Amino acid sequence: MCIRDRRSLAFSRDLRKGSKVTMQDITMLRPGHGLEWKDVDLILGKVVVKDVFKRELIRKSDFEDLCVE
Repeated sequence: MCIRDRRSLAFSRDLRKGSKVTMQDITMLRPGHGLEWKDVDLILGKVVVKDVFKRELIRKSDFEDLCVE
């Protein structure tokens, strides 16, 4: 059985609460337990509601009012 490695969106640097997310703040990491690349447009320009750290997977709870299916 072959399992395809999935990657998730992660922060490429530390961000303080209230920072807006830019493309430079995003990277892709394994394992794939967070948001997927297809969701990147939903988080660009959004404000983080807590301090986040480099290499931390990006989650819906990092933002206010983020709707991801």
